[in-house]
Formats: sequence, C-alpha cells, structure tokens
Amino acid sequence: MQRFFDPAIRDLQLAKSWGKAGLLDTDNSETLNKLFVPLVEQHPQISSLMVADQRGHEYMLLHVGNKWMNRQTRNDEWANRVRILEWSVDQTIPMISWKELKYASSA
Repeated sequence: MQRFFDPAIRDLQLAKSWGKAGLLDTDNSETLNKLFVPLVEQHPQISSLMVADQRGHEYMLLHVGNKWMNRQTRNDEWANRVRILEWSVDQTIPMISWKELKYASSA
C-alpha cells in the first residue's frame, strides 16, 4: 500500500508547499487546472482534489474516465450556488452550469 500511495502523497505535499507560498488562487480555476490536471493524470489513485481558503472559496477538480469537472464555491459572493465546469479530451472548452449546494453550518 505504501508504494501505491507514496508517489501521490509526495506530489500532494508539493502542492501543499505551493499553497503555503500563496501560489494557489481558488478563484483562478484555469491556472489551478494547469497545475493539478497533470498531477491527477499521473496518479490513478487520485480522482479528485480540493483547495479551499479562509473566505470559504473552494476549487475542486474531479476526474472520471475521460471527463473532468471543476466545482467552484464562493459563499460570500454566490451564497448557495456553485459553478460547475465540465470538459473532456474531446471537448476542451468547458460547459458551465450552476447548481444549488447548501453547506451545513458548524456554528
């Protein structure tokens, strides 16, 4: 199991250092995709990842088969709405849609 997970963990620790250095902007999915799509493609044990910040902005990347999806959350701007971008190897221009997603409050 360790040989299976260690390469992915090593690359995710690199991504953690990018975050600590302030290089991961949750509002810029295009730039984050350029960083994370190659990482996910390299590791079949990773199907999704998420980056979030203290404002409640989230970037999620999901890979299933030849399809990709981003989910962007900005609670302070969009309330309960999330933006979904979907694309594939054959369709490189993302289709954009909006969905309602209500997070439970921990307060």
